[in-house]
This record gives sequence, C-alpha cells and structure tokens, in this order.
Amino acid sequence: MKKNCFARMRSLFKAASGSDAPAAGTSAPEKSLIRFKRLFFKPIDYESRATLYVNRTTKQKILEIVAKTGNSQLTATAYVENILQHHLVTFRNAINQLHREQNDHNIV
Repeated sequence: MKKNCFARMRSLFKAASGSDAPAAGTSAPEKSLIRFKRLFFKPIDYESRATLYVNRTTKQKILEIVAKTGNSQLTATAYVENILQHHLVTFRNAINQLHREQNDHNIV
C-alpha cells in the first residue's frame, strides 16, 4: 500500500474517534462503545477484493458479531476490513521497525 493510503486511513480513524463526540455526561464505558462502533461498524465501499482465509471458528465468530451487533448495512468483509485497517494504522511503527530489521525501507 502507498503512504497516502495510510494517511487517509489515519484521518478516517481520527474522524471516527471524535468529531461528533458523545454528549457530556456520557460514561467512559459508553464513550468507549460509541468509539468502537464508529471505528469498526462502518460500511465500506470497495472497488476490488481479494480472498483471505481465516480459521472456520474465527469466521463464525465474525459472522455472529456482525449479525447480532452490526447494522443492516454492515458486512463481515467490511467489519474485518475496518479491523485490519485499524491494526495497520495502530501498529505501523512496529511493523516498519520489524521490516527494517531485514530490509532498508518501510513496508507501511
């Protein structure tokens, strides 16, 4: 992926974490839940997809989470994409450090 892709993802996660903040008086657990929903329960429009295999048990858990907690527009693919994008943004420095130990440039 290119650098600008990660800049776009960072801005999406920053926007999801606070632009329309929970109302004053909202408890910390409620704020955490609202932020979680904004980060991971957002539908994604994607132009191209690729197959990625996961353990059957993991897939069943993902499908159950989406069916019982997501909105009607959320797909399992979008949920997993949101999780993976968040992971790449959150752990970008660690991933790049591990990659630089064996290579001379950043991977993400």
